[in-house]
Amino acid sequence: MIATPHATKFIDIPLLERLTGYPVRSEYKRPEEPDVLPRADAIVVYPATVNNLNKWTLCIADILAVSILCEYMGLHMPIVAVPYVRTDSGLDNHPAFAKSLAFVNVPPVRDRRLLRRCRRWPRPDRKLLVSHVQNNLR
Repeated sequence: MIATPHATKFIDIPLLERLTGYPVRSEYKRPEEPDVLPRADAIVVYPATVNNLNKWTLCIADILAVSILCEYMGLHMPIVAVPYVRTDSGLDNHPAFAKSLAFVNVPPVRDRRLLRRCRRWPRPDRKLLVSHVQNNLR
């Protein structure tokens, strides 16, 4: 699992490491350090914030999580993004956010049912996410 530096403040890193068997990374490694994570078959971006979506679409790879998204998009690997924005924030109507949603809503990120706009953190439909990833792995 790769998290943004901010996300490490509220995720349960020990639990995620136990569940995956791999360390949770949020920072770049030094060039001489070995890769500790295997290459993923697909990526699920959740929650895909306005900031990270906008940076991803512009390929502003200033944090590891966005850098990996830029790399995987360039490699045409399956990516499922579940955008999150509060409907009363003003960001949900910002033109840059609309452009970013349009940009990532092309294959393999094309299922509009995965896009959520709500007043609290959405819980994505697991079956829908798994189905979407499996369909994009074929």
